[in-house]
Amino acid sequence: MNEVYQPKVSSSIINRELIALKNDFLNKFSIDFSGLSTQIDSSKIVTEYNSILGLIDYHNGKKWMSLNTEKDGRLHTNFTIMSSKHRKLIRNNKNEEFVEIDVGSCIPYLFIMSIIQKVEFYGDDHLKKYQLLFNKLNSRMIELGTVELLKAELKVMLIALEEDRFYRLFPLLNKIEILSFFFCKNGSKPSIENIIESTFPNFYYYVFQMKNNKFWVDQYQCPPRFDCNELLAHYLFHLEATVMLYKISKRVKKSIRGIEIITIHDCLMVPSKYAEQVKAIMLEEFSNLFKIKPIIKIKGLP
Repeated sequence: MNEVYQPKVSSSIINRELIALKNDFLNKFSIDFSGLSTQIDSSKIVTEYNSILGLIDYHNGKKWMSLNTEKDGRLHTNFTIMSSKHRKLIRNNKNEEFVEIDVGSCIPYLFIMSIIQKVEFYGDDHLKKYQLLFNKLNSRMIELGTVELLKAELKVMLIALEEDRFYRLFPLLNKIEILSFFFCKNGSKPSIENIIESTFPNFYYYVFQMKNNKFWVDQYQCPPRFDCNELLAHYLFHLEATVMLYKISKRVKKSIRGIEIITIHDCLMVPSKYAEQVKAIMLEEFSNLFKIKPIIKIKGLP
């Protein structure tokens, strides 16, 4: 417990564009172990163990932060591997508690937004070529005469997103299973895929084609750098990072002097006294970028 570690920060982009988040992460947080429960969920032993290790490592100075711009584009830290219950133990230098401000159903939301509009995002040329497949697939749906059927399905989904019940559209599946559909190889999870196809056949076809290497080859006459199911994950994570890291976090830092921020992919952690103010900023930024706003939820208010 008394070992001394040097913080590990990888990827030059963190130094260049995420300096404020890096400074917060390295200097402004501590762990309140007095609230740590001794009970561990036996069904999630590995996850719980890694989460507690993340707490201990950070407390002992073994702080790590990384960002892989070629793949997912997300910022990973000790905090991103922690469970929500353990993140509740994080405090700032004033010993203030934090809340999580979360984008509801973020991955399905970003995918649907990518169908109905083009969005600027931070990504390499390969990912930008991948993004163009949305336009090409929209044209194919028009040629097939199925675009109106797709629009009808998307309308149902958008209403569910606005009412924070997207995952309940598939009552036989849980959230993890539904999210896995977006990233798994086509045909690798037939029980999940069959349920989604029977519920929303045109949406299923759309996601299937966006994960289909042949669709890429048909458009570009060469294979993709990664399989298209991986490219879909990379694209959505880069889009998420563009919004959360490079738009919203910077805006919050600029608007609220002295605020400390922790990013957990599709959510921000901030001191609870700033929760409503940050939520308003997030909604405004999403309105600037997308035609439809997501649900923004505050978790952990006392």
